Amino acid sequence: MKSIETIATVTKDGKITAQLPLDIPEGEHQVVIVIVHQPRPKSAGIGITNYSDASGE
Repeated sequence: MKSIETIATVTKDGKITAQLPLDIPEGEHQVVIVIVHQPRPKSAGIGITNYSDASGE
């Protein structure tokens, strides 16, 4: 079992998309999903291109 924290996108038709580490093999997996009741603002988050700016380095 592996625990992964990531950001997922949920579509209007109830589908979820998330980026996982590359060491997770492709195929079907049993997962547990915990939803925080309030969606993240679209402007929130740190992209890879601006990560060093946000971390103060």
